[in-house]
Amino acid sequence: MLVQSRGDTVRVFPAVPGAWRDAQIHHLLTQGAFMVSARRDGGRTEYVRVRSLAGEPLKPAHSLEGPVTVRRVRVAPGGASPTDRPLSWQDLGPWRSAGPRSRGAS
Repeated sequence: MLVQSRGDTVRVFPAVPGAWRDAQIHHLLTQGAFMVSARRDGGRTEYVRVRSLAGEPLKPAHSLEGPVTVRRVRVAPGGASPTDRPLSWQDLGPWRSAGPRSRGAS
């Protein structure tokens, strides 16, 4: 299983067979109108990108190793440079986390 979604929680690579050392998904739409892209290389998740198409908050559930940074990226109207800033969020351990703490973040 590459992606599992339920309501406002999305899990990426929750049950990938060990033999699948490399996997990639691109712009997969999940329940809750989240668009997910992710890459797994050599059995390790390299990145996960999630975009809320409905503007709703997400509860990311992950199994990434090491520190995780959650960012909000917005492209300004007219194609100006994107804003990219870290969000405050709470990591509750493997496969559990709470979404961004700032109101209205996606």
